[in-house]
Amino acid sequence: MKKIFIICCLLFFIPSIKAINVEVQYIDNIYSNRPIGDKILSGQLGYIYADKNFAYCLDPSLLIITGENNYHEDQTYLTKTYTPADIDYINQIAYYGYEYENHQNQFYYMAAQELIWEHTSTKDFYFTDQIFPNGNVIDTTKYKQEIIDLINTKPFNNQTFNATTNEELIITDETNTLKNYDIIKNDNFEIRKEANQLFIKPLKSGDFLIILEQNIKNNKNLLVYSAPNHQTIGSIGTNIKKQSEFTINVKDKMIEQKPIIEDILPKTNNPNHRKNISSMLFLWIGLYCLKRK
Repeated sequence: MKKIFIICCLLFFIPSIKAINVEVQYIDNIYSNRPIGDKILSGQLGYIYADKNFAYCLDPSLLIITGENNYHEDQTYLTKTYTPADIDYINQIAYYGYEYENHQNQFYYMAAQELIWEHTSTKDFYFTDQIFPNGNVIDTTKYKQEIIDLINTKPFNNQTFNATTNEELIITDETNTLKNYDIIKNDNFEIRKEANQLFIKPLKSGDFLIILEQNIKNNKNLLVYSAPNHQTIGSIGTNIKKQSEFTINVKDKMIEQKPIIEDILPKTNNPNHRKNISSMLFLWIGLYCLKRK
């Protein structure tokens, strides 16, 4: 009886596992083609939703299963499978893919899904307008490149600027993304931001790193869902922190020194006396020249 009571207590304290309802809204005339071993796994592409959370496939080698009670939240998959840099990168791919403004169409979804697979696998993936081996390849190159550019574009990133102490340096952001960034406090400078320009006044000399930070928050949770023998899916593209770093080389302002001109005339505080001496000197030089003639 005592053992039964202990078992019941343990069961009571085991956290319940929430079952997930997975749905797929299939897209007409688009098929993903994933090389697995010596075969091609081909299937119709669709928007994935896990309990209405928009999701991507994280494992292209397996098929998805829809319905309830098949998928469960997997809180360790990302950290066990990827490095922090990998997690950050695929999270940004998802955000700048379908999640980004004016990107809500099948081309950006295809491009983001393909980039995620390419980053987590060494295989080449592609989409066609019919199931493999038929159909024409759908070119996603420009959409993939746009996503990559959005990830990599940061104001002043890895640049170096020269400045002088207590003189204001004005630098202009050509990427037009400075508006999205905050300035991390730096006691070595007085810095302010106006439109796409930074106004920087160094307070002392030296080589300094300035950090700009962008926080993207879209009220989503980073969630991964797993099902035995089926592809793992992730609701990703959320709460991204981006940093841009650049260097300022600051030198002290050079003090301009006026050249010193020696006065051949005797020093005196009497200006008339100096004038008389000067006149006598020129007179003597003139007489000497006449005598020489």
